[in-house]
Amino acid sequence: ACLIRELQPSVIVHAAANASASWCEANPEQADLLNRQATAFVADVGERVGSKFMLISSFAALDPTTVYARTKEGSEERLQEVLLIMLFFG
Repeated sequence: ACLIRELQPSVIVHAAANASASWCEANPEQADLLNRQATAFVADVGERVGSKFMLISSFAALDPTTVYARTKEGSEERLQEVLLIMLFFG
């Protein structure tokens, strides 16, 4: 947070998440903390300094039956106002 406030980047490239479906299923609270809440925190700080977001995610985030996808969906909903582009990879 301090670094974002200090640097005031125009774009934040965010790729942090745990994409292991089995880990997310076994640890749903931690998955939510890492994949949704941490992303929302970075987005909040970035939004305060005018940063836009580039979110990088895996195609696994598109499967709504998994904990991973649900946590990623929550972060993506928060990012709608500051999202510049969302990239998916296999």
